[in-house]
Amino acid sequence: MCIRDSNIDTASLQRNGAEIAAITGSLKYDSLKNVKVNLINGSFTNLKKITEGTGVAKTLESLSGTIKDVSFILNGTFENPNIEGKLLIDSLCYAGITIGNFKSNLQYSNLNLSGNAVINKLNSTDKATIELTAESVPLDLAFADRDERLLKDKFLKISAQGEQLPLAVAEPFLPGIKVDKKKGGTVDLSVTASGKIPNIELSGKGKVSNARILVLGNNLYYGANANLEFNKNTLEINNAIIKNDRFDDPKGYNKKEINRKIYL
Repeated sequence: MCIRDSNIDTASLQRNGAEIAAITGSLKYDSLKNVKVNLINGSFTNLKKITEGTGVAKTLESLSGTIKDVSFILNGTFENPNIEGKLLIDSLCYAGITIGNFKSNLQYSNLNLSGNAVINKLNSTDKATIELTAESVPLDLAFADRDERLLKDKFLKISAQGEQLPLAVAEPFLPGIKVDKKKGGTVDLSVTASGKIPNIELSGKGKVSNARILVLGNNLYYGANANLEFNKNTLEINNAIIKNDRFDDPKGYNKKEINRKIYL
């Protein structure tokens, strides 16, 4: 029997010691009709293995968590599929820092991925910690070999809004700085990345509150509060108040205001 000419009532596939994929629907020649795929017992470790050698693998390196539900409905053709799906991840962590529970809804057609996602604090149904909106992500998700999945010279737009995010999440992007993971402070962000790949520009603003950071160059801790503004590929740090940690300078005399531009 050719799998491309089949009506599947229920089929289960399992990689050795890894996730189980349950499949139902109709595969006929090069067409997909209401093919439903559910991934059970998935893990980031196995996703990293599957995506080795791709740009996705690099993104996954810093992520961990428990994949609770991955479900998709496929229509269209193998070369040009239409995909609708959802992804649920419990205890999503980035760079070892727990962010929260992740939930997303995604749509893909005509070489474009769109959708939205929210991340809530653990054991909370309150206002989302992070809201993500993908208006346009140019991808080729054909069920066929491709040298590049991310399409260059096509328009991309992704927006993110977050409140009271742990500043420690940003540590990988701060050379020479170590953020106190317990008392490192928070950051509020509203940022949009847009433009034709690879010329992506950032716009938006943010605010750092009650940060506690260790500068590795002098091995001293500092406290900081600052306003941030993203303008194209420049990060402007405005009205930042930096002062010695109270353990190094209990009277807090060594305090200064900093305004600086960083080119990303």
